[in-house]
Amino acid sequence: MGRTTLVTPSDVQQYDHWGVRVSEAEDDNTVPAFSVDDLMRTHKLSFIDILKLDIEGSELEVLATYPNWISRIGMLAIETHDRFRPGCRQVFECAGRDFPVRFTQGEIEFAFRQAAQSAA
Repeated sequence: MGRTTLVTPSDVQQYDHWGVRVSEAEDDNTVPAFSVDDLMRTHKLSFIDILKLDIEGSELEVLATYPNWISRIGMLAIETHDRFRPGCRQVFECAGRDFPVRFTQGEIEFAFRQAAQSAA
């Protein structure tokens, strides 16, 4: 666990009022920050069926090193934010290379490890 600062983006009027972004903790106005590994360990999860990531441009930090937890995810639902931070989409493509089944609905891309089997 670490600590981070939530910041209102300077371009908030250009996009929307919903998102905040993170920055390095520089003062006492911080909130706890957890990695996916931290959460899985704390809650004793060996596998996550569906993980939704909508992290306003922090995809670079979360996915850039091809984290070891990604092999324990069944499906990713992700919004990439290249309009905030170029490279988010590319890092998702690299980290999500083991998710061959994909479709997009609105801003969300769904990536599956394998196609669901239909009941006979």
